[in-house]
Amino acid sequence: MKSRTLLILISFFALETLYGQTKVSRLEYKGRVEYNNMSYVKAAEIYSHVAQHNKLTSQGKLELGNCYRFTGQWGKAEFWYAELAKDTASSGEVHFLYAQALSCNGNYEAAKQQLQLFTKKSPNDTRADRFRKNLNYAQQIQDSPPFFSITPAAFNSSFSDFGTTYFKNGQVVFTSSRSSRASGSRIHSWDNSPFLDLQVASFSSNSQYEKTQLFRGKFQSKYHEGPVCFTSDFNTMYFTRNNYFNGKSKQSSDGTNKLKIYRAKWLNNKWIEENLAINNDDFSTGHPALTNDEKYLVFSSDRPGGFGGSDLYFVSIDEQGNLGEIKNLGASVNTEGNEMFPTFDRQGRLFFASDGLPGLGGLDVFYCSSLSALNPQNLGEPINSPFDDFHLSLDSLGTSGYLSSNRSGGAGYDDIYSVKLLRPLVSTSVFRGIVKNETDGRTIDKSKLFLIDDSGLIVDSCLSGLDGSFGFTVLSDKNYRISASKEKFATTTSNSFIPNKEKNDAGPYEIKLRPISNIQVVVLIKDKLTQQPVDSVKLTATLSKQNTPLVVNNPEPPKRAEYIVALDGMRIGDSISLALSVERPGYLSQTVKLSDKISPDGIVPVTIFVDKIQVGADLSKIIDIKPIYFDLGKSNIRPDAAKELDKIVQVMNDNPSMVIELGSHTDCRSSASSNLSLSDRRAKASAEYIKKRITNPARITGKGYGESMPINDCRCEGEVKSSCSEPEHQLNRRTEFKIITF
Repeated sequence: MKSRTLLILISFFALETLYGQTKVSRLEYKGRVEYNNMSYVKAAEIYSHVAQHNKLTSQGKLELGNCYRFTGQWGKAEFWYAELAKDTASSGEVHFLYAQALSCNGNYEAAKQQLQLFTKKSPNDTRADRFRKNLNYAQQIQDSPPFFSITPAAFNSSFSDFGTTYFKNGQVVFTSSRSSRASGSRIHSWDNSPFLDLQVASFSSNSQYEKTQLFRGKFQSKYHEGPVCFTSDFNTMYFTRNNYFNGKSKQSSDGTNKLKIYRAKWLNNKWIEENLAINNDDFSTGHPALTNDEKYLVFSSDRPGGFGGSDLYFVSIDEQGNLGEIKNLGASVNTEGNEMFPTFDRQGRLFFASDGLPGLGGLDVFYCSSLSALNPQNLGEPINSPFDDFHLSLDSLGTSGYLSSNRSGGAGYDDIYSVKLLRPLVSTSVFRGIVKNETDGRTIDKSKLFLIDDSGLIVDSCLSGLDGSFGFTVLSDKNYRISASKEKFATTTSNSFIPNKEKNDAGPYEIKLRPISNIQVVVLIKDKLTQQPVDSVKLTATLSKQNTPLVVNNPEPPKRAEYIVALDGMRIGDSISLALSVERPGYLSQTVKLSDKISPDGIVPVTIFVDKIQVGADLSKIIDIKPIYFDLGKSNIRPDAAKELDKIVQVMNDNPSMVIELGSHTDCRSSASSNLSLSDRRAKASAEYIKKRITNPARITGKGYGESMPINDCRCEGEVKSSCSEPEHQLNRRTEFKIITF
């Protein structure tokens, strides 16, 4: 049933002026009367009869297409919009309606062509701007992995069922046109379907559907009721109903019975309802949704001053229930089309339906991170389809819920579908770009691209295609940079950007590479002790500031220890800052910082000396660590000692398989037991400092040896009196870092 689309009134009333005043037959005039009374089934019958005699005006054809659109007959709607679109003088809105019909019938390529005509004829329309930026939106939506799985709900009927809301005791309240006591057998002329009432579905303790019955409350009327939302204690509800209050109905100045939102409170075992100040007889207000803190009410309305058909608005609610100033949610959400059926999940995400934002056809469901972060994301398939998909409501865990849709294969006109979350609701999009030659504008294939987040971490990489194109799946509200490189071109890194704010689909995001001559760093690796070249080394190079990896060409005989690092993008005289990391079995891994200027010949020569490692060796002798000093009789780590211990930390992190025994030694002065105890405390304190800063802390242990292992003849225990000088005693006061395994 199309009663849920009553909020679209402003859209088709505006369309009536598209073709101005044209003389019409008496029969077509009769059809227009039915059309203006929203009797679309009758109007379609009359217009079709006129069309059989080729006497239907362009305005009549438009209204006939609208009749089929409002009653969900998209195939017939497409035919009449196509007839209108043949006229080169047709308006942009006709092409938009035609594109909608084509999308609803699954013909996205043809819809794309109509949208291109729409954007040309209606350049100032915000919908045109969105579609112009991304004409391939349908393919991108379909390419995204699904967020949910869906199955038909057990409580659907052959009528129209939609707009679910969770209620107490596991019940679900929804809107339905199935027979009820309230509306009886009254038929709405819109599409000859019964009026809407609120129903409630009940479930067993194991969540099996049991029954559906009319929702309790005297507010049920002979007009449309629903959808509805409740406060967390279920004692207050906000619901949509035609303009009918205290047993009286009212019409607008144009003779239409509009929609309003009413509030009802459960008092003395019954619902007491009240009219709200946000309502007006001359426009519709409906589809209420409460934020989690119940401080704001979001709703849909076609009131004047909006962006188009029906817009989303919000209003504050104080502790006494008074409503504040009505505010439009703005252009990031609202369009010249229709936005409706807002809901919130427990995480504060806003869900809503729109036929103005890029989608798969009809109404599509979108979500925003919160009411304060309005960045609409299409939920993709299978939530959305070529048909009308709307009113997504999730349970308290956010892992399951219900969707409403009039897609084919359902039990009635609108049906309810159970949904299950498959992956977290993270706003992602495909960010597309193209790599070009800065000089001649030609595309560059096989360039390497890196996606870098705002912490400098490379999160993805790819090669540009034969046409220079590339794409990354990105989080829509996160900062990124893109680095592009290729041999004989300067490496380029983009400025930081946020994908959902980057207008890259007005044309792909362009990255331009500048051709350069060969500029490179020549790295020679040598053994520190023998001064001989060392081959079979793994060398990696990165630009220090950008943390961008550079291409390293492995050496070829006879220069087996000479490595070439390409400096794409650098010029003669440029300053460079590189990090060169060296790894080879049997040698200490290390990272060397290089800061230099590129010489006129374009070559930056570098020699790196590597330390050969043997089990049992003292690491402090290899990497030149200064003595580790402690205060007299103390074992706490002094700042000057920490500086030296940090060198051990760096080496052990560079060499994750290295195991060290840290040994602390004293001179012979003081008693042997005192020296042993003090050295053991110092050793363990030093080891503990390192453990907190390395991977796999068990790789280092501390042990005190006291005066038991002097490296000279300075002994002074018992009767022995040492004559050693202070420098000689100092040699015995030492910390050793013995390599156990490597």
